[in-house]
Amino acid sequence: GDGWSGIHRQHGLQLHKSGHKYGTYTLILSNPPFAGFETDHDILSDFQISRNKSGNIRGVNRALPFIEQIIKLLCEGGRAGIVLPRSVLYNESYSFRKIREIILRNCEILAIIGLPKTAFWHTDCGILGDLLFIKKCSTPREDYRVFVGFLAYCG
Repeated sequence: GDGWSGIHRQHGLQLHKSGHKYGTYTLILSNPPFAGFETDHDILSDFQISRNKSGNIRGVNRALPFIEQIIKLLCEGGRAGIVLPRSVLYNESYSFRKIREIILRNCEILAIIGLPKTAFWHTDCGILGDLLFIKKCSTPREDYRVFVGFLAYCG
């Protein structure tokens, strides 16, 4: 960053290793990388999401440790807006179910907004996306309202 704006340009999964403390951010807006897998064991060892059912570290979809990192960085009551691949909310494989458990155990979901197919057409990646808005809570409520919407057009 420029030293005064609070905007940082660093490897997002290593912020906590360069002076950024967990539990101190009040607002995070993020568009984590969608493509590929994170396979660096030094990075993955810091994240629950990288552990399989036996507790062994294994590579995961690159977006997943970013979601966990965002939750760790938020202070109590801190909020985040995250652009996600739709698979984070709907895929039934172990790591995707696990990240949803991490979200629900540590946060309240404020809103989920589905993005249209054309949102990422310029990237030619063919991925559908969603916006997820969360608030970090040490004890999330069991029953609360969540705004759910779908954008018909981006422009």
